[in-house]
Amino acid sequence: MANNSCRQCGTCCKEETCQISVDGFGGYISPCPALEYEEGLFYCGLITRPSKYIDLGVPAKWKDRMVSGLFCLTLGIGEGCDSDLDDGVDNKTLNSDSKGDCNEK
Repeated sequence: MANNSCRQCGTCCKEETCQISVDGFGGYISPCPALEYEEGLFYCGLITRPSKYIDLGVPAKWKDRMVSGLFCLTLGIGEGCDSDLDDGVDNKTLNSDSKGDCNEK
């Protein structure tokens, strides 16, 4: 994995479905059904609002926060960009105030 910050381009989730998505959606589906797009940025819906995609039983914000935190750890969110995309965009520009930032949890 590269040492660059996530720039929320969505490339990783468009090209390769993570194991959580494979298990949750029943197979390899690209792009990931939980890939969300808002205001020019991509977000992992399994991180931002897991209860939209996974039945957590009775809705509760604490369940979303707990599951989101577990998914962040499992997926290595915050470890850096794993895309080999070289399009000249500075990878460090978009990570500071991401709504999908696992450091907020």
